[in-house]
Amino acid sequence: MLARQFSADSLAKSAASGQKDEFHVNEETEIRLDNRLSSYANVPNDAVITFLEVSSDKSKTILRIHFRSRK
Repeated sequence: MLARQFSADSLAKSAASGQKDEFHVNEETEIRLDNRLSSYANVPNDAVITFLEVSSDKSKTILRIHFRSRK
């Protein structure tokens, strides 16, 4: 699965790098950590993305993102 190759840390680094094609998380984004609603600030840097849903328009807004913390 492609999603398992990315972590919360890599997503944050990608956003911070100033890439033109970065993804956006907003107040409507569903963020889950270990199947529980969470905020992005509470996701550990080594958590793994297990699910990612992006809007179909060109805004690159993340609609839903689910993480699993490493044990």
